[in-house]
Amino acid sequence: MLTYALVIYFIFIFQNTPYFMELYGVKPNFLYIIAVAVAMYEGEFAGGIFGFFIGILCDYASYHGFGFNTILLLTGCTAIGLAVSFYMKNSILNAHIFSILLLSLRGFLEYYFVYEIWDYTDKSLIMGKHIVPEIVYSVLFTFPIFWLFGKINNYYKQKYDPE
Repeated sequence: MLTYALVIYFIFIFQNTPYFMELYGVKPNFLYIIAVAVAMYEGEFAGGIFGFFIGILCDYASYHGFGFNTILLLTGCTAIGLAVSFYMKNSILNAHIFSILLLSLRGFLEYYFVYEIWDYTDKSLIMGKHIVPEIVYSVLFTFPIFWLFGKINNYYKQKYDPE
């Protein structure tokens, strides 16, 4: 768990570094992908706890009202952990599906509550040039993040559960 926290902390710093991995004004959201990976490997309780703390980090670095990402990641990671524990396999395909769903939910809620509800002008440009490219760009990193957290999880399982 401490290893997860350290990786999350360093990725949070890199994600919020100006111009780091920025492509045409769009930056990937690594923390949401990490939250999905932790929820898939650790289950509903640890996934919800890590989702809560990752959500606090996302809220700290965003311009939304505080609690938007926290509530979304707490409920989303708990649901993902439950789905993987009882209904689905822990696979890279499911990680991509969950990442797309969680990032899309975040993007569309952000679009509605920040831009649509206040009737911004040219709000379709925001969806097409910011929110959808961020979802696509973030999902490209699902495989390496899922692989990294899988290696960390397997290392500690072998070390502390020698069955």
